[in-house]
Amino acid sequence: MKKINIHKLAGLGLLVAAMFFQSCEDFLDRPTEDSFTVGDYFKNDDQCIAAVNTLYASPWNDYLRGIYNIGDKLSGNWMAGDKDVFYTMSFNASQADLADASNALWLVISHCNTAMEYISKAEGSVSQTVKNQCLGEAMVIKSMAYFYLVRSWGSVPIIHSTKDVVETGSSFELRRYREQDVYDYIINTLLRAMELLPKTSGTEGRVDYYSAEGLLAKVYLQAAASKDGSLNAAILEKAKEHAQNVIEQSGRVLMENYEDIFRMSTGKKCQEGLITLQWAVSASRWTINNWCQPDFVASIFGGTGNGWGEWGGPSLELQQLFDVDVTNPASIKATAYAYVDDPNAIKDNYDKEKDAAAFSVSKQGNVDVRRQVTMSMYGDYYWNWWRDKEGFVNNCDNDYNTCNRFAGPDATTSVFSSPTGAQAGMKTVYGNSADHIAENGVPSSGMCGAMPTHLLRLSDVYLVYVEACMPAASDAASRSTSDATALQYYNAVRKRAHATEIEGTVTFDELMNERRRELAYEGDTWFDFVRQGDYDLSGAKAKLLAQERGYYSADELKGVYGIDEKKYTATSTTLRSFKLTQVIKGANNKELRLPFPQSDVVANPNLGSDYQPDTYDFGSVDYYKADNFANL
Repeated sequence: MKKINIHKLAGLGLLVAAMFFQSCEDFLDRPTEDSFTVGDYFKNDDQCIAAVNTLYASPWNDYLRGIYNIGDKLSGNWMAGDKDVFYTMSFNASQADLADASNALWLVISHCNTAMEYISKAEGSVSQTVKNQCLGEAMVIKSMAYFYLVRSWGSVPIIHSTKDVVETGSSFELRRYREQDVYDYIINTLLRAMELLPKTSGTEGRVDYYSAEGLLAKVYLQAAASKDGSLNAAILEKAKEHAQNVIEQSGRVLMENYEDIFRMSTGKKCQEGLITLQWAVSASRWTINNWCQPDFVASIFGGTGNGWGEWGGPSLELQQLFDVDVTNPASIKATAYAYVDDPNAIKDNYDKEKDAAAFSVSKQGNVDVRRQVTMSMYGDYYWNWWRDKEGFVNNCDNDYNTCNRFAGPDATTSVFSSPTGAQAGMKTVYGNSADHIAENGVPSSGMCGAMPTHLLRLSDVYLVYVEACMPAASDAASRSTSDATALQYYNAVRKRAHATEIEGTVTFDELMNERRRELAYEGDTWFDFVRQGDYDLSGAKAKLLAQERGYYSADELKGVYGIDEKKYTATSTTLRSFKLTQVIKGANNKELRLPFPQSDVVANPNLGSDYQPDTYDFGSVDYYKADNFANL
C-alpha cells in the first residue's frame, strides 16, 4: 500500500483507483480481477460494489496502531511500558506513529473521494440502487475518517474532491478550517448518505442508513461545543433524536453475549457493528490483514513467536473501574466469569486425564463480563484461546504458563509478564492459528489475522443518547439525567454485561466510567476527554492529571501470586507511581489536540500552529444545508 501524506495527493490518479480492485477477500462475494483498466470497471453492479469493498480494509491499515495509540494509550487504558510516548504524553510532531495515523486517514478520504468520482459517473448496467448504495457507503466511511481527524487534530483541511486538488496542483497550499466547519461538513455528508443508503437489517457487514445515522448522532454529540466552547442544547437534542431513531427504528439489537462481538465467526457481520473494518488473511497483500495481535501478546502466545506485548497491559486505572486490585488475587477471581482455582498447579507436559482436577474451570454469572473480555489476568480461563489444547489459563508464569507448557519443558520465553498484572483480552486477540481456523475457516499468517475492528457499535449509540439527555452546563461534573428512557438504555448496556442495573440518576462521571468499561481497547476513550474538554477543559484535564499511570514489578506480582517461589520470593508490592504533569497541545496551542506531523508542516507551512484556521466555503458542496448545523 502506498502511503499518502496530505501533501502528496498529486499523482494519485488511477493509482488510487487501482487499489479499489484489490478488495478485501473475506468481505462479500465479488468477481476476482487479476488485471484491469479503469475503463473496464464501473460497468455493472458487482464492479461498483467490489470497488467500495476495499474501503472497509486496506486504506485503514496504517491507522490500526493509531486507533489504540490515540484512543487507549492517551486516555490511560493501555500501559505499554513506562517509556511509551503516547501513554506518557511525551511524543512530538516527529513521532512516526503519529504520521502513520494521519497519513492513513487522508488515504481513506482519498479512496472515498476517488470511489465517489468514478461511481457517480458509472454507466453500462449499473443500477441506480447500487450506485446510491455505493456512494452512501463511501460518504459514511469518509465521514468516519474525518471524525477521527477533527477529534484528534482539531482544525484540519477539508478535501471535498481529490480530483480538484490533483488537477489544480494545490496539495501544498491546503489550509486548515475551523473545527465547527469540519463538523458541519461531516454532518451534511452523513445526512446526504442517509438519503442514498438502504434501511437494511445490518447483518451483512456493510454500512447502511442506520450506520450513517448512528455516526451522525455521535458527531452531533461531539460537536455540541465546537462553535463557541459552550454546550449547545439544540445540537444535543439532535444527537438525542438521531440516537433514539437508531435504537428504536433500525431493528438492530445488542448482542446477547458481549464476547461474541469480538469473535470473527460472530462479530464480523453482527447487528451491533454499525461500522466495522473487515479484515482478511493474506501473505501477499499485507494491507488487508489485521496485524495488531503481536502488540498485545507475548512472544509465543500465537504459536509463531511473533509477539512483543508482554511488557505492557491494561492500566491500573482501568482495572479499578472493574473493582480489581491486581495485588489481591481474590479480587481478580471475584471479577472473572471463568477461572481456574489453582492455575499454578498446571505444569509443563500437562496430561488431561491424570491432571484433570488441576484444570477444573469454575464459572460465575453475576460479574461484569467486560472485565475478562477486556483484560486477561491471573487465573482467567478462555475457552476460545488455545482451544486445541483444552483452552488457555493465564497463570502469569514464564515457566509454567499454559502457553509455555506446549512449547516443551525447557521453554523460557516470557509470557504474560505485564507490570500491570494484565494483558489485553478478547477485543484484540484471537489466539493461535487453530483458533483462527475455528473462527474464520483459514489459518492466521505469521502475525496477521482477520479480527474485525469495530469503529462504531450500537451500545455506543445507547450511551450517546444518555449523554445527550444531560442538560447543557459548563461544568461536566454537574451534569446528570433521570430521564426514564435514558435509564432504560443505560441499563440495557449494563444488563447485557451482567452488571448491576441502577435506579434514579446517571451522573456524567458515572456515564464516562461506563463508556470506558464498555469501549476500552476500542480506540474511543480519549475522545470522551476531548469532548468534555471542549466545554470543561479544567475538568477534563483534572481527570487526566489525577490518573495513576504507574505499575508494579512483574516479579513482585508473581511472588504475591505464589508463582515459582524459588525464583520470586516477594510477598508485597511497591507501586511505581507515575502521573502526568501536563496534557498535549496541538495546532493553535489548543490542549487535548495532537500536533500536526512535522513532515506535513514542513511541506505545507499553512498547516502549522501559527496559521489561524480559515472559514470553509461550502459553495462547492451541492448537498449542503446550513440549517443542519451552522444555524442550530
